[in-house]
Amino acid sequence: MDIDRWLPEFAHIPGETPRHEEGYFEFLTSTCPQHISFADLQNSNLYTTAVRIGLHRYFWECHELLEPLWMVSKQGSSEKLHLQSLIQLANAGLKARMGRENAVRRLLLISQELHGQACVVNQLPDYALHHFTKLSALVASEQIK
Repeated sequence: MDIDRWLPEFAHIPGETPRHEEGYFEFLTSTCPQHISFADLQNSNLYTTAVRIGLHRYFWECHELLEPLWMVSKQGSSEKLHLQSLIQLANAGLKARMGRENAVRRLLLISQELHGQACVVNQLPDYALHHFTKLSALVASEQIK
């Protein structure tokens, strides 16, 4: 998918911009499998699109796309912990755009803890480490409003 052609017209920021139409992400979320592994994630258009739009500062949208994957991942698995860490990073980025500095700090700590737990449960694939590092750096550099 050519992400630059698909990006929504605006990033949703609660209280500032409207939500996207109901079903806006259906063409992607409908591709979510019943079960997920790191091999599945690496080849998942849903996952790769979520990460890429997160890196374009579409934090709410990133969270919305990662959530279905998180919901089908096995409880306590490194996949679930990795997805949770990315969701919390997206949430931190959104809070930064909303000017909620304390929430940003709290969510960055939570995402780092989840990432650490994911690494303890199972060695993460290089692509997963790369995605966490890139999104984490972007969120950490995000200017508080």
